[in-house]
Amino acid sequence: MKIDEFQENLYIWASENAGLQDCRVVWLDEANPKLRKPFIGLKLIDGPDSRGFEPEIRWKKPDPKPTLSRQKRFTLSVNVYGRRALSVADSLRDSLDIPTVYETFCRAGFSVVSVGLIRDLTELLDTKFEKRAQFDIGILLASNTIFDLEAIEHVTVDGTVNGKPVSPGVTADEP
Repeated sequence: MKIDEFQENLYIWASENAGLQDCRVVWLDEANPKLRKPFIGLKLIDGPDSRGFEPEIRWKKPDPKPTLSRQKRFTLSVNVYGRRALSVADSLRDSLDIPTVYETFCRAGFSVVSVGLIRDLTELLDTKFEKRAQFDIGILLASNTIFDLEAIEHVTVDGTVNGKPVSPGVTADEP
């Protein structure tokens, strides 16, 4: 799965599980105008990190193309702004335990491995308090890269094979 597909799946999850009709979801690292509240801001604050996960190269016969499989770890910061920020953050956090959400993430090639506590980050802005809640989600993403390589099926040798002399131009197949 590509990172943009991964982000689209997270966007859909937040949109469908916020519990609000008029709640917008945005990526906080994009150039967004100042949004009216309520809104949910998503941001990948860590990753992709594949350290600690050994890549695996698989060859599936008869297809000669090798596949490099690895896992990449990300941390998603979920920020909820608006009057019901804590309630919406709680709904989003709870939705991660719903079997259909879990299955959707698995089919998309990623899984939630940790969920942080919800923090109330309400603060004074100008003369009003801005309600904000935040939590982090640790995510593992399966990444598969298929290499378009040609397999060497026959080799022409001149000399010896397994200690036996061969004539020039003779083809030695794989044993």
